[in-house]
Amino acid sequence: MERETKEVVLKHSGKKVVVKAFLTETENRIFMKNFAGDIKATDGEDPSRADEIIQYKDAVIQAWVVSVDGSTEKINETLLELPAKDYNQVLEFVKSLVEDDQKKTR
Repeated sequence: MERETKEVVLKHSGKKVVVKAFLTETENRIFMKNFAGDIKATDGEDPSRADEIIQYKDAVIQAWVVSVDGSTEKINETLLELPAKDYNQVLEFVKSLVEDDQKKTR
């Protein structure tokens, strides 16, 4: 069975990013096990936790992003070379998917 995906076109670079529409429970457990304590960390951007925040953002990209402009190679590296506004747009897009999913399960 092919996984449902969502696309977002980045405002500044025009790159098309494809992300998973959801994580499987297996993927979610792996993600949560490693980063459950850091989920709130990105809201305040506490400078004393910079390394943890960076690791968390990298994990979000690894878990959710399928491709950038059709390429599945070096996704995080590709996104890191884009304007910060584009990178953050991807993170916000994923966040909106998670929030929508949480609303559906309540």
